[in-house]
Amino acid sequence: MNLLKSFFISFVITYWLALTLYAGFLLYSGGNGRLVLALMLAGGVPFAFFVVLMGWRPAARIADSGLHIITLAILAGMLILFYDGWPTTASSWWVFAVALSPVLWMLYVYWYSRLPAAARQWRAGERLPELTFADVDGQPVTSKQWLGKKVLYMFYRGNWCPLCMAQIKEIAAGYRKLHAAGVQVVLVSPQPAGYSRQLAHKYDAGLTFLVDEDNRMARKLGIAHAFGTPAGMQALGYDSATVLPTVLLVDETGQVMLAAQTDNYRLRPEPEVFLQLINKL
Repeated sequence: MNLLKSFFISFVITYWLALTLYAGFLLYSGGNGRLVLALMLAGGVPFAFFVVLMGWRPAARIADSGLHIITLAILAGMLILFYDGWPTTASSWWVFAVALSPVLWMLYVYWYSRLPAAARQWRAGERLPELTFADVDGQPVTSKQWLGKKVLYMFYRGNWCPLCMAQIKEIAAGYRKLHAAGVQVVLVSPQPAGYSRQLAHKYDAGLTFLVDEDNRMARKLGIAHAFGTPAGMQALGYDSATVLPTVLLVDETGQVMLAAQTDNYRLRPEPEVFLQLINKL
């Protein structure tokens, strides 16, 4: 199932891009006006969602309820195309393409976005095992060095994931509060060190970026995600396996205080959740 999802997301974004480009071609060449509008609504709107909301201005929380306007736009495209019967002046292939778009959108919202259950669900009071990572220069780092400090571990999928980047941006913005509360912030990904190094330079705010080589610690913690990387990203150096987005707040002894293991990759916990818990102690 994970492998199918990795191909699905790459296909569906390419599909909506194709609809958008064809709509532009028809508009330029004076083609069927109804088909142009239908293609823009059924393909251009969901593609813009990935470019704008998920890429250019990502938010760490995009609930299903916040996607209704895109659903309505796609359905409006179908109504415009079919409101007085089959559009005989339009290519049948592109008519079917418009009709398929809402199916793909529903699959994205209610199937692809759902993450598989982690092999291990962490609970408050449990103690983390000793963890070994590499820093962005390849030097070994162990969790033992943070004993005596509260640590916020954020396991993120990689620079290719816009929701992960939005979550890191939020944590960086709230770093001063976390630091004042005595929390060491550690951000871990199985991606190549070069990508993590880019983030370390971008967020020069005392955040610690580490690499989980071969996803070994993710497997140890039970939060590995086989085939969680979209198909095709391997050409950029990413591995097919990644990590389930997970945030663990541990105390000075390595005992879990709070765990956030989302079952929807579009929903991530706010930094304030962890700050409120720390301030209550």
